[in-house]
Amino acid sequence: MNRVLSHAFVFLIVTGITLSSSFAVSRLAIGPSSGTANSTGALAIQFDTTAVIAGLQIDLVFNPLEVEFPDPPTLSAIHESHSINGSVIEAGRYRLIVVALAETPIRSGELATLPIRFKQTIPETSQAVTLSEVMVSNRYGLESSFSFSPFVALNGLTPGMEVAPGQSLPIEAVAFGFESDLQRLEVLINGQLVGVSSSAPFSATWTPIEPGAVLVTAIARDASGQQVIAPGVEVNVPGELLESYDAWRAFFFTPAEQADPSLSGPTADFDKDGTLNIFEFLSGTNPKATERLGDSFEHATINDGGQEFLTLTVVRRSQLGDTTLKAISSNNLAFLDTAEAVPVSFEQLGDFQRITFRDTIPISDTERRFIRVELDYTPSAP
Repeated sequence: MNRVLSHAFVFLIVTGITLSSSFAVSRLAIGPSSGTANSTGALAIQFDTTAVIAGLQIDLVFNPLEVEFPDPPTLSAIHESHSINGSVIEAGRYRLIVVALAETPIRSGELATLPIRFKQTIPETSQAVTLSEVMVSNRYGLESSFSFSPFVALNGLTPGMEVAPGQSLPIEAVAFGFESDLQRLEVLINGQLVGVSSSAPFSATWTPIEPGAVLVTAIARDASGQQVIAPGVEVNVPGELLESYDAWRAFFFTPAEQADPSLSGPTADFDKDGTLNIFEFLSGTNPKATERLGDSFEHATINDGGQEFLTLTVVRRSQLGDTTLKAISSNNLAFLDTAEAVPVSFEQLGDFQRITFRDTIPISDTERRFIRVELDYTPSAP
């Protein structure tokens, strides 16, 4: 009779003092509005918030001698999380009204793209359209912590575009409106850092290996330390998804390597980068290339009901197949007395997920708290 073995592998995150703010902040950004005379363009508007936002009123100002909005100058659209209507309310002023649908708050990302026509040539160093005034409301009333933000967007990527395995994809970001010179661009794939650029044109190259839907985004930073995250674009790498550790091992390792547990087994570290193969599988990293796993695990605290709780955020593939994951917490490193942490937030990243687990015991109720991830792998029966 075959016996199925279950192994537990532990990645440890330890903290008891890290604090994070729960203060809600909302930011708005508009893209470049420059172009040649008698040409048309598209003005992108981005929104980023940590609050529950129910409505926005956005006023844009422009010179009617330089640019005009379509005639009739009315925009009406319904997005997944909100409806949006816009029109010229007076000479040189365009107003957008954005309203959340049902109980769904307005999501961060691109709110709208407004078509515009240039009557005169507007150089790249100038803006024909600028933000004037914004009113924001959430479920509690007026949202006071609101600021205008620089604009960052990925250039040349379209949602759903296919990128073949092994095909190099140049990723370039358009950044506008920073107070000081742009100094750094970080490119992330499913939340993992894959490239950094420190000089113009601020681009990086990514070469996909594993099949599946992939969320591409970027973080731009200027000389003052200000950073803005570009809205993600989901692209597709064709092929069969690797929905179990056994399928992942067969994809990355040769038959000879698969037959040797010291090379391809879950507790092995083939590339000697300090990350076990089972965690390379979990996070979608390459077991044959040194990579930084720290992007996949983040610890912090959150305030819930006036009390601070330890949290652990994990980036993991959506389908684990023969492997299960849970987060547990304890007041000692030996984890002799444990409690299972509860998931409190979820974000889909292509075929991966970002999940935040929260401890069940407040930090104030104990001298120390520890939290870790456990993976249980059940090998296929021979």
